[in-house]
Amino acid sequence: MSLSSVLSIFSIIEKVAPLVLGFMQIAETSKASGEIKKQTVTDMAKVTIESMSGITTGGARETWKQIETPITKPGGLIDLLAALFFGSRTSIPLDDIENP
Repeated sequence: MSLSSVLSIFSIIEKVAPLVLGFMQIAETSKASGEIKKQTVTDMAKVTIESMSGITTGGARETWKQIETPITKPGGLIDLLAALFFGSRTSIPLDDIENP
């Protein structure tokens, strides 16, 4: 994979992160366990990616397919964002990010 492809994927992930955080905020309203919340967010992300790759063509379709793994794999974007925003009392409150 070329450097430009890697940078393109990071650029897309940067744009997808707010969507994933939105999914996390929805899941946080549940009283379910953390594992169930994580699976819910992962499933929501996978369905979104599958839908987007189904309605796009060419390079856009390929990009959606390429970013699924970095977002949903263990240690990927979902885990990173969960640890950063929801992991402990020292996590960054979402309100501070949305309304600086």
